Amino acid sequence: MARKRNKSTAQQVLTVLRINPDGPVPTIELPELFSLLRLGVNYETVSVDREANQWNGELTWAETLDAAQFGQWNAPKIDALTLPDMQADSEETRYFYDVTGQSLDVAAFVSGEPEYWLESEIVNKPCGQIFRLSVEIGGPGTIPELNLRNRGAAIIALVNSLELAGHSVEVTLVRSCMNKRNEKYNFLVPAKHAGQMLDMRRLQFMIGHPAFYRRVFFALIEFAQGCSLSKCVTYTTSYKPEGFTAHFSWADGLAETLTESMGWAKEFARSLTTNATN
Repeated sequence: MARKRNKSTAQQVLTVLRINPDGPVPTIELPELFSLLRLGVNYETVSVDREANQWNGELTWAETLDAAQFGQWNAPKIDALTLPDMQADSEETRYFYDVTGQSLDVAAFVSGEPEYWLESEIVNKPCGQIFRLSVEIGGPGTIPELNLRNRGAAIIALVNSLELAGHSVEVTLVRSCMNKRNEKYNFLVPAKHAGQMLDMRRLQFMIGHPAFYRRVFFALIEFAQGCSLSKCVTYTTSYKPEGFTAHFSWADGLAETLTESMGWAKEFARSLTTNATN
């Protein structure tokens, strides 16, 4: 028996995602996203109703939401990248007294202190950087699920390695698509804010598991446009938001083997180093 459409929920999602040519691209925070999706289970959509199979990661709709929201899934081991030194020096001024110096401390001189000259020096201390990464989640439905997993594993390895090296990483998911009615959908989903504790299991799922893309993001667009992706002929486009250190298009890192994807991540890490030192 088909589920009844929840029009109020669909309209709510549409309002959030509708592109305003003169306005900013919508940003959906994770709590809002999961609230919309859990309310929207009464809305008839192919992405929600589709049987779990290899193409969508072998997870049901309920299992997908639990994995994305609570990290409840069998997450794979995270590979590590050997990163070049990307520490930047921060300048701090240290003050001290000496027998010679730049300025006389009259109080110290009058009191008979032997070191009454105030001296200062610049101290260079290594500090981590903030990397703001925008990561597109998308691509044609013909992409093998293993390629999506390999890309995700490589991006996660990069993020984790940067964090372990003392840097702070911000990750924003980007979705961009268009349908036959020329309706354009771009939206951003902040998955990790700078300085926020890294919830690796959730981030792994959102970036690297095909169920998040092919159930969660597919369903979100189906809710918004009021029909399935196939009926509306909805296809992935690309959108590069401004203000980020680096942007990963949906095709960046896609490969048939994990070795290839990890090689891409290593090259990307080198480019971050080059940009940081220029």
